[in-house]
Amino acid sequence: MCNSVFCIKQVCLWDLPQQKCIRNFRAHDGYVRGITFHPDGQQFITVGDDKTIKTWKTDLPDWAEEEPTNTYISKVTDKW
Repeated sequence: MCNSVFCIKQVCLWDLPQQKCIRNFRAHDGYVRGITFHPDGQQFITVGDDKTIKTWKTDLPDWAEEEPTNTYISKVTDKW
């Protein structure tokens, strides 16, 4: 399985052997800046311009709406 980002809000999870997108959903408000799989392969993590880090299950949900398993809100400051 592989994932890709459409840059603006959307994430696509791919089934590479079938060469098709099996999930496509809105992950963030604004640009999606990063995405990676957890080492266990059961989750992936996205980072967005909306200053959130979200954890998602790799398995297909039993419901129509995609929801992250966790959402972390980051705080950006001007001070170093």
